Amino acid sequence: MKWFLFISFLALVLIASISSQACPPNQRYLECGTCDQICDREPRGCAAVCREPGCYCQRGYLRANPSNSSECVLPSNCPGYPLCSIQSFINTLTPSVLILGQLYLHFLG
Repeated sequence: MKWFLFISFLALVLIASISSQACPPNQRYLECGTCDQICDREPRGCAAVCREPGCYCQRGYLRANPSNSSECVLPSNCPGYPLCSIQSFINTLTPSVLILGQLYLHFLG
């Protein structure tokens, strides 16, 4: 009888751990979580510190909003938030910075 209870307990623990690792589409379960990128924010670096275990966006996907329970979507499917593009970044540079950058690229090439 004790063995039956022990095996039943182990089975329940195993089932609970497997079910906690089931994640929504475009997400994966990580024991050592990372920070997810979010649609309406500029890309940010992540500290090399483990976050709590849970479901995190797969590579190439972004959280639709800051809520950790939101879905993970491709950048092209972000809900109305234009992401910063290289062209918009270049447009914010002053002419002198652009000229220096072109000279630098000229001498590298």
